[in-house]
Amino acid sequence: MNRQEEFIKQFYDTKKNFKVEDNPRAEDPDLAVIYFSSMGLYSPKSCFRRLNSDYYEFHRNPIRRAGRHIYVRDVCQIFYLNGINAKCNSIEKIIKLLASLTKGYKIITLGISGGGYMAMLAGAKLGAKYVISESGMVDLSGYHDNFPQSPKWVNWKKDESFKYFDIFQLLKNSKTEVFQIEAAECQADHPNFHKMEKLPDVVFLNVKTAAHGGALDAPALGNLINLPETKLRLLFKKYQGKKVSRTGMNVELLSFRQLLSWYLKKTLKNFLKVKISRKEKILIFLGFVLYNTSQNKFQNKR
Repeated sequence: MNRQEEFIKQFYDTKKNFKVEDNPRAEDPDLAVIYFSSMGLYSPKSCFRRLNSDYYEFHRNPIRRAGRHIYVRDVCQIFYLNGINAKCNSIEKIIKLLASLTKGYKIITLGISGGGYMAMLAGAKLGAKYVISESGMVDLSGYHDNFPQSPKWVNWKKDESFKYFDIFQLLKNSKTEVFQIEAAECQADHPNFHKMEKLPDVVFLNVKTAAHGGALDAPALGNLINLPETKLRLLFKKYQGKKVSRTGMNVELLSFRQLLSWYLKKTLKNFLKVKISRKEKILIFLGFVLYNTSQNKFQNKR
């Protein structure tokens, strides 16, 4: 094993890789939301930084009305098939753990890509009110031969979790309601989309993008998951059978202030990527700030 593989194995062997946060003053204290991090939890460059900082997806943008938040991650990045740690080392054990943590609660599960797969699986097993999945898969069989060789300590051929490679029938039998956000122009996602179309309890929001797991910009996704159930259902019904642009969803879901802030940040980020000297960037940025300051003073004098 190389240094990174040893680091990941250490986290798998010694860390829980889930955390629970309660808010008894929440609007809906009897609601528990389970957030499953995706297989993009970290990249080779960000692995050490993200795991050392105890990073979980959705932690900075949860469903605010919930009384209990449960964050789960798969540091092995293998669709949770080897569990989340050395003791909770299978999908069955993950479900058993989550059942104990959500006893007496209403449940919502959500996730992106591989996290969406696990959100649907857990939602069906735990009887969730509904699932929100972005680019979540129901059939992993096509990925079998392409699984990463790391972690090398996983004995794939004997892994009992292989029975969960295809969760289509599980979802069909459970009648779990799934709100699926699709990257409509991602060719690799089309087989999964056509298979999910056959599930009567899945509704789709088709976004005109090829970005698997990135159909919605982060602020729009944050606002979508916080919609009350009735408004969430109305939103999906509004765009049923249609394709909507990412910009269109930003306009639909964000306030004017949020829109302005998001696009200013994107503009600045793109500007900083332009190949000009650092000094020139600083001068242009300072000029932009001074111009805005002078304009504000002018408006105040009037």
